[in-house]
Amino acid sequence: MAKPSLKQDETLLELPTLAESHVYAQIHQNKKSFSTRKRDSHLDEPRNLGRGDIEAIQHMLPITVGNKKGITLPAGLIVVSGASAAGKSEFFRGIGRMITVNRVLAVEPPDDAWELENLPIFNSADAGLLSLVFSQLNGDKRLPVLDSLRESLFEINGPAGAKGIVNAFFTAITRVSNALAKNGLTVIASVNPMNKETDYVQEFLNKLSSAVPGFIVLESRLEDSRGLTFSGTVAFRPDRVPRRFTVTTPKNGDKTQPVDAGEDVVFVTNKSQDEYFTLSAGERALIAEIQSSDI
Repeated sequence: MAKPSLKQDETLLELPTLAESHVYAQIHQNKKSFSTRKRDSHLDEPRNLGRGDIEAIQHMLPITVGNKKGITLPAGLIVVSGASAAGKSEFFRGIGRMITVNRVLAVEPPDDAWELENLPIFNSADAGLLSLVFSQLNGDKRLPVLDSLRESLFEINGPAGAKGIVNAFFTAITRVSNALAKNGLTVIASVNPMNKETDYVQEFLNKLSSAVPGFIVLESRLEDSRGLTFSGTVAFRPDRVPRRFTVTTPKNGDKTQPVDAGEDVVFVTNKSQDEYFTLSAGERALIAEIQSSDI
């Protein structure tokens, strides 16, 4: 059941959805609720924030590239990938022991009882993405992490290109990334190629590198007394030149802070009249159910 669309002056900004490129998520001026609308044509562009609507937040990733410790992430969708079992979720958990991280799971199984209890778990990548956008719009300065884009890769429809890879996935994440960047927002997300064939993985990563403003490829991890050391390559526009990086994450000191929707986030549904659901941490499953039914 579609939610009622808003007039332009009632909308703060709009984001294309990953699941359906012709559907925009309209974020309300209150920065707490949203609606959806179908775009009228290919010329129908999403609404962007006005100057001064929010305070710009620059996010840093504590990895070492050359002699530089710590890199500033560009606005948009930054993707972390690598072969299956490369340790993408472990990488995020490790980063969460170094800086505060707002990590949500989207169609991704929790690894343990702590994640099941403490991390928001969403039924769709779009719902997880929106929760991170809401947090940033309301001044949250934690590193926003979407784990992962699995649903978008598996369920998107479209013609397959080389190695059977569905090209629509890459145009979908480019649309979302551009909308995030235009509004000064950043989200770092993981995606698993879900294939161990070397040629397939390389083709996937090549397409991925051209679809987003920055991407990180995990290549190795080593555990010792200090913790877990990850290494790989990182590349950002405009040159997209892969550069080697390393980071050693400590074994202890988890700084990941669970999101508690509490009394701050309200989701609107369209029934006989607008009904407002104020959701607590214990009702995260309801968040996913409400959002995934429309996006």
